[in-house]
Amino acid sequence: MSVDYLAIESVINLYFNGEKIASLLGSPNDVQFLLLGHLIAEGYLGYKELMQIKDLVVTKSGLNGIDAHLDADINLAIVPKTSGITTTSCGACNSEGLYELMQNLPIVTSKMVFDDSILHAGMESMKSLQEGFHKTGGMHCAGLLSVKGIISYFAEDIGRHNAVDKVIGKSLNSNEPIS
Repeated sequence: MSVDYLAIESVINLYFNGEKIASLLGSPNDVQFLLLGHLIAEGYLGYKELMQIKDLVVTKSGLNGIDAHLDADINLAIVPKTSGITTTSCGACNSEGLYELMQNLPIVTSKMVFDDSILHAGMESMKSLQEGFHKTGGMHCAGLLSVKGIISYFAEDIGRHNAVDKVIGKSLNSNEPIS
């Protein structure tokens, strides 16, 4: 007899100051980091604000999945756009083409210099950390790689965007800003 492992998926509700900012489908681990990373990635709060309140996240099982709450004396930078479950697609399905997707992206400049061969080594290192994917074949991962090629933070989730948000949230545990 063989055994098949399944990746667990739950509804995850994210709240800031009592207001729901998102309902996502995702893996039920590291939900506190998902909330923190989501707040930064979606532009709700900046790094400095989150560094002051990062330890205030409360998670609990709710009537409809898992609820993550963060309450603080700070206002969100933008108004939440919640209407049902937030999808995690890249947006290409609902656009006319690549140009439309790219026209409002910010230009990122950096003076950081690194050996790009670390990218392949980092991907290989990350593969060894993917326990969920190795068991189920149904999970995505994300990692934050240092310029020296060391994986500083790593996360798995059934949703690829959730994995990235979790890594961003985990990086807040460091006192060094990430770039």
